[in-house]
Amino acid sequence: MSALDPRLWMAFLLAIGVGFGAGKWDEHRVSAAAGKVAAATLKTATDRADQAELNMKTIKKAKDEEKTKSDAAVRRLTADLAGLRDRAERRANADTDGAGTVGECAGASGAELSRPDAEFLTREAARADDAAERLNQCNADYDTVRAAINGLAR
Repeated sequence: MSALDPRLWMAFLLAIGVGFGAGKWDEHRVSAAAGKVAAATLKTATDRADQAELNMKTIKKAKDEEKTKSDAAVRRLTADLAGLRDRAERRANADTDGAGTVGECAGASGAELSRPDAEFLTREAARADDAAERLNQCNADYDTVRAAINGLAR
């Protein structure tokens, strides 16, 4: 066989073509696998984004409901405060001509309280709330210190 033999050249070209085709086939296989991985990653990311959006909507709905409740409470307290301001200074006793003493109480709802008495009780309730809050903080601090001491004793 000589170097100019067409069969030799045909075999050589066929070998090059097969090698090139095989390389392209491997490249196509790798490309297809990478595409599948990319599609799976995209689906996972999309699913996570959808779940995050659903969680965000749930949280937003809960916060909106909480805000609605707190707004209603603020409106109710504002109306109650306005009613407190509209009270009479002192009720006159039925036996006297306005001596400023209170007659018999018709109930324990606080509806008959005079303005100064209602203001006093409101201030006293605020002081009690403050004292309860300070007590809770003190108890929490005490528990923290006790836990630290118990941790050192072990």
